[in-house]
Amino acid sequence: MLALSDLGGACLCSSLSFVNQLDNNKNKRADNFVIKKLNLKENERIVKIVRCYPLTYFFPILATFILIATPFFFLFLFFSWGLIGLVIFLGLIFLGIIYGAREFVLWYFNVFVITNQRIVDIDQRGFFDRIVSEAPFEKIQDISYRIKGIFQTLFHYGNIQIQTAGTALRLELKNIYQPEKVQELITYLIKQDQKLKSQSADSIISGERVDKIPLNDFEFLKKKIVGLDGNQLAELDKKIKEEMRGKMIKSIQNEEEL
Repeated sequence: MLALSDLGGACLCSSLSFVNQLDNNKNKRADNFVIKKLNLKENERIVKIVRCYPLTYFFPILATFILIATPFFFLFLFFSWGLIGLVIFLGLIFLGIIYGAREFVLWYFNVFVITNQRIVDIDQRGFFDRIVSEAPFEKIQDISYRIKGIFQTLFHYGNIQIQTAGTALRLELKNIYQPEKVQELITYLIKQDQKLKSQSADSIISGERVDKIPLNDFEFLKKKIVGLDGNQLAELDKKIKEEMRGKMIKSIQNEEEL
């Protein structure tokens, strides 16, 4: 029987292997800044970071290029106007840089962060405007995607939505490449998470690994297991007390022998 940590590691490795098949060209260094902004939970690992398809930023990139390049085509004209022309020349370049920087910030920070425990939606709306929402796997009720229109069909990108149970929260990321693969990945991770929690709970409740778990870890495991009902928690408490009683009796017997 696998230990709890071994089981978790096996499931996590399977997830990571699956992800690598979907995206072999992932640039982890480029995502370090986003990763540092997240408060990862215990035993939580980032599996994939999803951004908007760069092709959808063609027109903002074109506008940035026009704003920066156009003043150079009228360089002599602007300079012939003296100080006013210089202000216009530098102003257009500065405007192009600011606009391009803003579009880059929106693209870079507007992401879906998929971990082995939850989905984090970072909605960047400006330089100083950011909304962060999250949906734990156990609360995700529906995952859907939509590809609409000629361009999205031709270039295979679309929108993905995640609906959570019991709340009006809906996570959405628009214009992502191959949204069906993102949906497949999230569905796979949710199933693996459910399988891990189910096997862990069943193994502990049945007492198969009681003798292999340190006493100090029982309360920790109790808090970490999700999905146990009142009867199961009561049974787990009973096993904890029995283990403590057995250790106490053994300790007394050892003292009497001495």
